[in-house]
Amino acid sequence: VYTYEDTVGVRKIEMLPVEGLDPAENYNWQFTVNGEKIFIKGTNWCTLDALLRFDGKRYDRFLTLAKEQNLQLLRAWGGGMPESDYFYKKCDELGLIVQQEWPTCWDSPKTQPFDELTETVYCNTVRIRNHPSLVRWAGGNELSAVDEPSVEKMAELSVTLDGTRPFHKTSPYAGSLHNYDTYWMMQDMDNAINLRAPFIGEFGMASCPNAQSVARYVPQEELSLTISRDKKTAFNYHTPRFNEFLWPEQYNDMDHLLMRSKEFFDIKTLDDFILGTQLAQGVAICHTLEAARSDFPKETGICYYKLTDVYPACSWSTVDYYGVPKIPYYMIKRAYKPAHAMLLIKSIDAAASYPVFMLDDVCEYEGKICCVRVTAYGAKLEKLKSEEYKFIPNEKVNRVGDYTLDSEAVKDVRLLEVRLYADGVLADGTFYFQNYRKDIGCYKKLPETSVDISAEGSVAVLKNTGDVPAVGVFVECLSEDFDFTASDNFIMLDAGEVRKIGVNRDGGLTVRGLNI
Repeated sequence: VYTYEDTVGVRKIEMLPVEGLDPAENYNWQFTVNGEKIFIKGTNWCTLDALLRFDGKRYDRFLTLAKEQNLQLLRAWGGGMPESDYFYKKCDELGLIVQQEWPTCWDSPKTQPFDELTETVYCNTVRIRNHPSLVRWAGGNELSAVDEPSVEKMAELSVTLDGTRPFHKTSPYAGSLHNYDTYWMMQDMDNAINLRAPFIGEFGMASCPNAQSVARYVPQEELSLTISRDKKTAFNYHTPRFNEFLWPEQYNDMDHLLMRSKEFFDIKTLDDFILGTQLAQGVAICHTLEAARSDFPKETGICYYKLTDVYPACSWSTVDYYGVPKIPYYMIKRAYKPAHAMLLIKSIDAAASYPVFMLDDVCEYEGKICCVRVTAYGAKLEKLKSEEYKFIPNEKVNRVGDYTLDSEAVKDVRLLEVRLYADGVLADGTFYFQNYRKDIGCYKKLPETSVDISAEGSVAVLKNTGDVPAVGVFVECLSEDFDFTASDNFIMLDAGEVRKIGVNRDGGLTVRGLNI
């Protein structure tokens, strides 16, 4: 509770505690819009350019990609800068909401000059306080020093200069969670998949940009080199900590990246490394996002780390520095889709049973006849089991059944595909990787197929012309990759299936995939 007295009298802002929890330890993390509880689908937004070039076109690209990824909340991260007027204007227009953190990070309030930091908070609070997209103030990122005078001053200024929005001392704090143990601590991938908290403010996995983006910042002669942890190359230096710092103790950046990519492939080329890291990032994030959504309202929101990059590098972003979406961008886009069918997956190793959910944020399909079809495929893309679940959704979170596999199928499954049909029309589809570390390289051994692609204006028409499913079908426009987007991507197509996806280019389209 923050109180202060001004010319109108005593005013008070109060954050209500979560029912049944100690208010000293837990915020009420539940967001409401017009009185209705919503689950927050968010990301961390970091400063766009280390050289501080913030032109409108660059903001337009990244904020449009944020909106198209089905994001609602951008956490303007405390390790960066207070965001620009143009950023807030664009968020207002797009209907994105923002948590603005002040430029403090870790223990910095202990050493940052008090007067300068106070002036920064004062000037920027007055500057951005009238934007409807701004919903919350926060002291900074991962502050251990939450009772420092500068943090208390931030709280005071948020009330005296605004008074309409809550102030949070830091993230994580009071019930929220940050966790990177799967990456930094080299722990099992399942640790990321099973993260749970009332609100998750940060978690994620680093990956490499697409090959064409790598070629923009790495010398040509490096593109054919064998990937190695210790080489003094431009590629190795373009990593989160420039590959020069060992933490914990014996691990550098390439160790962390190689560990995850090697679970998918025997890394022989740069392309192997790029794809392996991107698949690992998608897996580490998407299961956790879906699990949190299916646990609403017990879990109220989640922000993966992160959407944007400050310079070209292997990093946690899902859109690289140049504005090119990685494969995980589209995997997360599906996981955040307002109407989405999913399996609750607790391990990258297959299970005997999977809870099946249909999520419907705005009750778009309430009263309609829906069907979820779940199919398991083996290493040769043989169909192990297919099951359908028919229902009429009436909630934001609909538990529609349990998908079970016998012991042989549990051992043999490599892919699980989920499709949602509403009134007989395909409304959503996704797929999951299972058992891949028990059969490293299995996705390179899938039986091959071919996919034809053509353009009809703003629609790309894809047809699987083979006899087996096409896995990870990914449409690109390499000549304009920094401007290209698709309504869906990295999808599965049944044998003979035709699918149309929206694109913003009608020429120069190519298609690739795991078995194309």
